[in-house]
Amino acid sequence: MLLRETRLEDLEGVLGLEEAEDTCDWLGASGRAWHETAVTDPDQRHLVFVKRHPGREDDDEDTEELVGFAVLAGLSNPGPVEIRRMVISAVQRGKGYGRQLLGEIFKLIDDLPGHDRLWLDVSPDNERALGLYDSVGFEPCAAPAGVEPSERLIYLDYEL
Repeated sequence: MLLRETRLEDLEGVLGLEEAEDTCDWLGASGRAWHETAVTDPDQRHLVFVKRHPGREDDDEDTEELVGFAVLAGLSNPGPVEIRRMVISAVQRGKGYGRQLLGEIFKLIDDLPGHDRLWLDVSPDNERALGLYDSVGFEPCAAPAGVEPSERLIYLDYEL
């Protein structure tokens, strides 16, 4: 598994994951322009989580299978980092990829000076996501400073 920066040519696959019926119910679709901004905004990191498949012949190129993606925000200044989006493909759910993706995010943020916390918001009805976040150590918290609280969301915090 590989976590890497999203390229513009990855966005069709990213949008496909986000717009899938079982995903957009939780996130809502943000659209291509939103993702293009996230890819180029220095305050954000737009990342894809891929499986690499080696070429079958010596002259075949390796291929990548998009398993999921994440968008992180709040990277320009010291302080907590928001996991703004995190999606695992519906066909790949239940295989431990969400936990692996979070582990890679934890390593990435732990290596950035001035960042020692992550936060996110999640729907109280999204039991699968809540179970994952609880199992890796996220804890309920108040809405972070500068975020308008919503009664329709649960805010979670993780200290690295």
